[in-house]
Amino acid sequence: MRWIKIFIYLIVIYGIFRQPVHFSSLKQEDQNSFKVKRIQTFLHSYNSPLEDNSMDFINASKKYKIPAQTLIAISGVESTFGKNCNSFNPFGYLNSDGSLISFSSYKEAIYQVAKTISGGKAYQKYRDTKSIYELAKVYNYVSPDKWTQDIQYFQKALAL
Repeated sequence: MRWIKIFIYLIVIYGIFRQPVHFSSLKQEDQNSFKVKRIQTFLHSYNSPLEDNSMDFINASKKYKIPAQTLIAISGVESTFGKNCNSFNPFGYLNSDGSLISFSSYKEAIYQVAKTISGGKAYQKYRDTKSIYELAKVYNYVSPDKWTQDIQYFQKALAL
């Protein structure tokens, strides 16, 4: 009997997190609160050091018009959400000479990468089409097909 209760509890919890939320009926504060909690829960499930930067993903997303789930997915593909990165660079972001960029904090990295994708000339086609593949052709030109699949997997898993 106990296993049945646990099973039902898990189904209910799973259902809460996977049900679509109609944001039009929520106030802006409630929308942000939901998104922050969803991001925190998602990053926590990966034991990510980025969990405390959930609001930074939301704010950078709004400021630079880049979806938060795209930024989070990039960090997932490039560093397992910050678990495998150096110099606060969970995005695997490189200088033009191919060297890894160092940041002073995860917050700085989040804002800088969002700003670059939002305004960088190389990312214009992505901004015009919103196609992850167009982003991949610039961000990871070595294997854009695989990178695109991996980004889309994490975007779907996060489901903001």
